[in-house]
Amino acid sequence: MPTSLPASSTQTSAEFHVNCILLPTDFSDASDRAACVARGVANHFRSKLFMVHAVWQKNYEWDASLYELEPSEDIGHKLTNQFVVNHKLDVLPHEVIVSSGSPLDVIKRVVEDKNIDLIVMGTNGLQGPAKLLFGNYSEQIYRNAICPVLTVGPHVSPAKCSGNFQSIVFAMNPETAATADALRYAIALTRACDAYLTVASILSESQDVHGEELYKMEEQRHAQIVKMLAECQLALPHKPEIIVETGHISEEIIKIAVGCGADLIVKGIRPATSVSGLSDLQPGHTYPISVNAHCPVLTVGGFLGPSCH
Repeated sequence: MPTSLPASSTQTSAEFHVNCILLPTDFSDASDRAACVARGVANHFRSKLFMVHAVWQKNYEWDASLYELEPSEDIGHKLTNQFVVNHKLDVLPHEVIVSSGSPLDVIKRVVEDKNIDLIVMGTNGLQGPAKLLFGNYSEQIYRNAICPVLTVGPHVSPAKCSGNFQSIVFAMNPETAATADALRYAIALTRACDAYLTVASILSESQDVHGEELYKMEEQRHAQIVKMLAECQLALPHKPEIIVETGHISEEIIKIAVGCGADLIVKGIRPATSVSGLSDLQPGHTYPISVNAHCPVLTVGGFLGPSCH
């Protein structure tokens, strides 16, 4: 059920800033993709890049020659500095941080110490021991982060790694607590990039409703989206499109993104629910979208994003 909604006439003086970007690296192909996206975003927003490498015993399992060197901060600095040069990140304001500890602990510490606005990281979508350092922890990182996290999966083409977001799909689930913050963030980003916004909401096929009942549910969801967009009171640069469909949620969101030629998918994220915050993650649709999408995926948690007012 696609439809268009006129842009809001309410203007705001609020500006969107991404002053500090954190780019974790484990020197894998996933990190290479993330570096391209981070460079593009940093160029657009004139951000400072923080390249972060966590040194710990399992750092180099994916490369036997590196593993034989034994993890150390000296090796980490050398490899990270070479990573910066290889990806032409040295032309941007940047800082290299190499610290001993688990990736989760190191990233959390840097985010807090450096007032990071955005984490950009690669993920490979592999399972079990085949996962690389940050690919293994990507879901835990974005569920526990206190800032938005942009993941670049294995199916993202080089053309979608420029960090130039002209078409943005917001995957909306009105029942998720983080949706309001994520929508405000998506709209603010859309404005900052002069992009086109598509709001997509998928009714789960598991509800097993059809005909008139399904039509009414889609109409109700459409009305919810219109109301939330109106409540945000931010003028969009182009008329947004609303799409309400029924099907497998992650698959349909990816299909819609492909159809829109999307450069970015934005989605609210449920926080981790365990006591430690590092395990027992609830299954959901964010991870399948992140590792199967053809474009980067930005997750926004239940923290306060850019204000609408």
